[in-house]
Amino acid sequence: MHESIAKAQLKGQVRLAQSQSKEILDHMQNQHLPKPLLSNKKGINKYIKAFTDMAANSIIKEKHHIKRSSWHYKYQLIHFQDTPSNIPGYGSYNSIIMYSFDTRKLINIKKMEQGHVHTIVNIFCHEHFFIRCIQRINALNIGDVGKKIYPIIEWLIQNNIPMKHIPEDAYFVCEDCVFVALRLPNSQGLLFKTILMKDQMTDKQNRLFTENKNLSAGSEVFAYLVNEEASILRTIPKENNDAFAIDSKPSNWLLHLEYGSTVENEQNTK
Repeated sequence: MHESIAKAQLKGQVRLAQSQSKEILDHMQNQHLPKPLLSNKKGINKYIKAFTDMAANSIIKEKHHIKRSSWHYKYQLIHFQDTPSNIPGYGSYNSIIMYSFDTRKLINIKKMEQGHVHTIVNIFCHEHFFIRCIQRINALNIGDVGKKIYPIIEWLIQNNIPMKHIPEDAYFVCEDCVFVALRLPNSQGLLFKTILMKDQMTDKQNRLFTENKNLSAGSEVFAYLVNEEASILRTIPKENNDAFAIDSKPSNWLLHLEYGSTVENEQNTK
């Protein structure tokens, strides 16, 4: 696929995501949300579904934990922010957002704020990264791109990997490709820049990224974290299929927002 076609696809997906978000937010405001809605099971399900619908084309991961003795459940939604932002000197990127819902707390007016936790993940994907993934792995939308790197996201957050342990130029060597990322200065996070396919690498890239680093389909390892000298620094396992592999404990990679605040407002303060 030509780069211009991939760029056009990406822009179309971003416009669609923004349009969907605006339409649903307008509808929610017209319904006088959230408090009147959060008084019963039907209202709470409608409230949570609105967030899922807004993120339809940018969903990276959804996880449910249903309580055995009642209708209550916990739900986690991880997706890309629909509006790209800009890091001076680095260009356009999309943030990763995580919503965590607990229906038992949402229905309790005193615990409502604890029932909807809104988190920014300090892991970002550059516009160029999306374009190359659309070209090289036939990603249908930006959510598909996120699914490809989800085990890395999960590993960084759940193990609270110190940012200083990630090399400035980081390479995640997988079975058939290498994800190239940049550790941002001042502990701002990790920016995914591009993807290299193993069957299209130069001889130099092959020596760096494939010799003694081959992963089989049946391996429990998802990727190796490698530096510019081709040294293996960490081994990253495949996705944890437990109900909530990413929990709410403190992590270098998570920035919790106040109830009712927005990603845009928080980023404007940086």
